[in-house]
Amino acid sequence: MLGAVLVLGIIAATVGIMVGASKTYSRGPRLAEVAHGLGLRVSAPEPSFIEQMPFALLHRGTSRMAENIMWGTRNGTPVKVFDYAYSIDREHHEFVRYTCAVMAIAANCPRFDLTPENAVARLNEHLGGQDVELEYDAFNRRFRVNADQKFAFTLLDGRMMEWLLGAPPFEHLEVCGGWVLVVRSQEHPKTWPELVALLDGFRSHLPPLVLSTYPPA
Repeated sequence: MLGAVLVLGIIAATVGIMVGASKTYSRGPRLAEVAHGLGLRVSAPEPSFIEQMPFALLHRGTSRMAENIMWGTRNGTPVKVFDYAYSIDREHHEFVRYTCAVMAIAANCPRFDLTPENAVARLNEHLGGQDVELEYDAFNRRFRVNADQKFAFTLLDGRMMEWLLGAPPFEHLEVCGGWVLVVRSQEHPKTWPELVALLDGFRSHLPPLVLSTYPPA
């Protein structure tokens, strides 16, 4: 009887591994199709590039990985979209997983974090800076801003705040140096064009004062 239970347990574990693997590998064909539609390319897992990015979220945890990477340029601007995971601790190998997209911007900005209030619990680690209140109650109720106050007021003009209030949902948006990062919980590649559209929208709504006050280094 005990032997039968052990065999069943091994079979169940094997099936679980196979299902998990099939989910990972099944992203491949769809990923290539989505990348082609966006004018981007697909690359192999590349752990080094996330270490080079300035975003606080990409430096959390004890082990980090980026996979299913799409990269290229849009209107001459570098962009990458990828699955990202980091482990919470070394003992349990529990990973937090996101889908991320990054795009270059023609500025050199101080760190800025924007998190919808309904996602704050998931991103519960303080990312630095100070919470900023804007003179727009609807925006304050919807988002938590963590940034240098002067930069937050410069970036979040009326046009940008209105666009963010009407933009597709995201879990986190971060600006640092010459890059912007937008994050969602890990998603199927078919939704990745929405992340790229978010980046395009953010870039197109950058106030001219940001570009002139915080020029590229």
